[in-house]
Amino acid sequence: ADSIIKSLGSQINKINVQNVAINSKVETLATKVENLEIKFDNLETKVDNLEIKFDNLETKVDNLEVQVNEVKEQNKNLHSKVENLETQVNEVKEQNKELKEQNNKLNSKVENLESQVNDVKEQNEDLKKQNEAIVEQLKEILEIIKKK
Repeated sequence: ADSIIKSLGSQINKINVQNVAINSKVETLATKVENLEIKFDNLETKVDNLEIKFDNLETKVDNLEVQVNEVKEQNKNLHSKVENLETQVNEVKEQNKELKEQNNKLNSKVENLESQVNDVKEQNEDLKKQNEAIVEQLKEILEIIKKK
C-alpha cells in the first residue's frame, strides 16, 4: 500500500506540476486575449474614426457637387454674357465702319469746301485789286472833274 500511495503521490505531484504549467499557459493566454481585446478596441476606434472621416469626405463631395453645379451655372451665364458682348462688339465695329465711311465723306466735303474757300479768297483778292484800280480811276476822274 505504501508503494501505491507513493505512486499516487508521485502522480499527484506530476499532475500538480502539469496543472501549474497549464495555469501558467492559461494566464499567458488570458494576457494575450486581453492584449488582443485592447488591440481590437483600438481597431474599433480607428474604424469609427475612419467612418467619421469617410462621412466627412462624403459631405465634402456632396458640397463640391453643389459648388460644381453652381460654377457650371455661373460659367453658362458668363458664356452667355460673352456671346452678348461679342454681338455688341460686332455691332460697334459695324457702326465704327459706317462712321469711318461718313467721316471720309465729310473729310472729302471739307477738302472740297476748303478748295472752294481758297478759290473765293483768290477771287476776293482779284476783286479787291479791281476795286482798288476802280477807286484809283475814280480818284483820277474826280481830279479831272475838279480841275474843270
